[in-house]
Amino acid sequence: MLMKHLYAALAGNCNHAYWTRAILMLLITILRRLDYWFK
Repeated sequence: MLMKHLYAALAGNCNHAYWTRAILMLLITILRRLDYWFK
């Protein structure tokens, strides 16, 4: 699933995980909001 792919990308980028995690958290927030809207 998409969330698993995002978390795998986060785990793979642990060197510069700070900004990567920030971007992924933003994407996850947007995706959850879209999921809420289109339900």
